[in-house]
Amino acid sequence: MLADLPNNRKGANDCFGPVADRVAGLSDGQLFDPSATSAVLRFPAAIFAPASTQGGPARRATATVPIVFAQHADPVGLGDVTSLSRPGGNITGMSMLLTEVSVKELEILEEILPGATRVGLLWNPTTPSHPTAVKAVGRAAQTLGVELVSASASTVSEVQDRFQAMAHN
Repeated sequence: MLADLPNNRKGANDCFGPVADRVAGLSDGQLFDPSATSAVLRFPAAIFAPASTQGGPARRATATVPIVFAQHADPVGLGDVTSLSRPGGNITGMSMLLTEVSVKELEILEEILPGATRVGLLWNPTTPSHPTAVKAVGRAAQTLGVELVSASASTVSEVQDRFQAMAHN
């Protein structure tokens, strides 16, 4: 979403209040890149990125237009910000702490079920933050002495197939 404010670089009329314009992209992060580039060429005052799948392409499209993301699974892990306390550059927003929370969920599961030796993890390979989280959960599983059975799926039929495979593995 783009936000145009009165007297911005496009010379908006003072009679109008802020204007918001929605720019749509597809669900694959790489496919958002052309939409983000197109949005930047419209000289917005700011870009609102609902999630990490839009935040990364917006960051790649501009280093000058301010970008605010509503929820980002792992802004540091994906390289969109330098740190949570000092994001740097032109991008900021709210982090979901996906990687850290995923590791904590495994640790809690191990405390609740101390005899568990295998844990299944289903993840979506088209979500940019998932590979980073899967690696972190894998390291935590090794530390806890738990076998991690990991499967990726990006469609409903793949989810069903992967659950069946994990159950019989």
